[in-house]
Amino acid sequence: MLIYSDMSQIGENGEHQLYSASKNFDQTKLYQHGWRHLGMYRKAVMDSIEGYNDKLISACEDGDLFMQIAEKYPCQRLPKPLYFYRSHGNNSSRKNKKCSNCSERPICNFMRVWAKSANYDPITFTPLAKIKLTPDTIE
Repeated sequence: MLIYSDMSQIGENGEHQLYSASKNFDQTKLYQHGWRHLGMYRKAVMDSIEGYNDKLISACEDGDLFMQIAEKYPCQRLPKPLYFYRSHGNNSSRKNKKCSNCSERPICNFMRVWAKSANYDPITFTPLAKIKLTPDTIE
């Protein structure tokens, strides 16, 4: 299990700018969950997954780790901000590529799990065509 919190964005002068309530966890809708930068989990959970993805260059390891855990274990939201994100023009996260144009999609667990949940192809980042089966199409 992983427990994650809400987030509060802090401005350059320490003022609270934005409170961001996380969605309550729903394992059937993992595509609704983005990065969870702060989480607590047991060592046994970490030992049962691939772990921290040090192959990623784009600094998206937190999201990658969250999705690996969320795919296998129930998670729970703590409805209060324990993560305070300082927002200013020089944040390194602002330089990260968006998933839609990131070349690391083939090695990214965040994208793999998100795409499976959203019915997307994780490599091309396009929706998968829904095939409607009828008695005529079943052999």
